[in-house]
Amino acid sequence: MTPFVGEFVGTAILVMLGNSAQANANLARTRGEGSTGAAGSWMLVATGWGLALFAALAVVGGAWGPDGSQLNPALTLALWWNESIGDATAAWRIAGQLLGAAIGAIAVFLLFLPHWGRTDDPSRKLACFACTPAVRAPISNLVGEAVGSFVFVLAVLLLREVAITPAAGSVPSSMQAVASIDVRMGALAALGPALVLWALALGVGGVTGVGFNPARDLSPRIVHAILPIRGKGSSEWGYAWIPILGPLLGGIAAASLAPLLQA
Repeated sequence: MTPFVGEFVGTAILVMLGNSAQANANLARTRGEGSTGAAGSWMLVATGWGLALFAALAVVGGAWGPDGSQLNPALTLALWWNESIGDATAAWRIAGQLLGAAIGAIAVFLLFLPHWGRTDDPSRKLACFACTPAVRAPISNLVGEAVGSFVFVLAVLLLREVAITPAAGSVPSSMQAVASIDVRMGALAALGPALVLWALALGVGGVTGVGFNPARDLSPRIVHAILPIRGKGSSEWGYAWIPILGPLLGGIAAASLAPLLQA
């Protein structure tokens, strides 16, 4: 799987599953809508995004290094900032992320097709695609996105490990078997970042929405603007710069700090 394909497939799965949790909590006549109250619905959303990240990486690989799928332009930018990946690789990965996020958003639209027209509140429909703040306060919202992304990217940079399979004949066959098991279980490395995202969604996400990923917001917001969703209202482009700029700033800050902590 090429880096572009990995980013495309993984981000499509991430956005489809994450925004499906949003849709289940927000749209009328779903099994999740109104069944557990506001607090329970947010637990559904936060847990959905954490598990979505784990599921996406389980499909495309969870190395989280320069050769693994990143599924987030803020993380890709951090690796580029630290010169772990080159200009062309970073550009292709981000292109795959943006396109995959758009496909994931279209899938959510189709999966919940009977529910859009039954939902009256336009803000609930937008929340199924892009981030919407609980209270619109641009500076505070930007800080929330930046700090949340800083924590997420820093955690990923510090948690990622590279599994190396020993060359044939270099170790006893019994040790080869153990090494093979370790490699097959390598995708479990995605569990740490998934739990970090879950924690951020439960906390900071209650202020800004579950963002911390420019592709997760920008492409679905474009899809929301284009698709013929009945009564969809505004795509709120005046807010869109916050969940794009905030994560990028947080990613650069994390990339600058990580080498100091790893020294």
